[in-house]
Amino acid sequence: MADIRLEGLRREFDDGAVVACRDLDLTFKDGTTTCLLGPSGCGKTTLMRIIAGLDQPTSGRVYFGDKDVTDVKTRNRDLGMVFQYPVVYQGATVRENIALPLRGEDLTDAEKTERVDELISLIGLEAVADSGVTGLDSGNRQRLQSPGPSHATHRSSSLMSRSPTWTRT
Repeated sequence: MADIRLEGLRREFDDGAVVACRDLDLTFKDGTTTCLLGPSGCGKTTLMRIIAGLDQPTSGRVYFGDKDVTDVKTRNRDLGMVFQYPVVYQGATVRENIALPLRGEDLTDAEKTERVDELISLIGLEAVADSGVTGLDSGNRQRLQSPGPSHATHRSSSLMSRSPTWTRT
């Protein structure tokens, strides 16, 4: 994906009484990892929601490369966002939880199975892939809840995460 560039980005709430993002000019360079740090309520999530298209800025523009995506619908942005507390469906197996994001994708069953199996191997859940999630230990549960499953199954070109992420080495 290209750079993500913000120009004059501002987001106000309560008729301007609260400013979550104040006239930001910022570029997230392609291929880099950026961390937003700050106290609760300082605008980190609001900024990510605007970039993802889940919220609109009061003023300013969002660009992916040279393309202005400020008014582009979320589903057309080729961007993944993982929330702080991802949903894990208790009545489903690990495999079924990982496969859920693919339900709306235009893929054959074989392609979906291949992506799910690839991810299960990548995050090291082969031994528990067909187990229910209620019996997972904390380490395996963390792997399942990480941003990896959503990102890898969709293969979006960028990923934003509201929670810590992990890398398997």
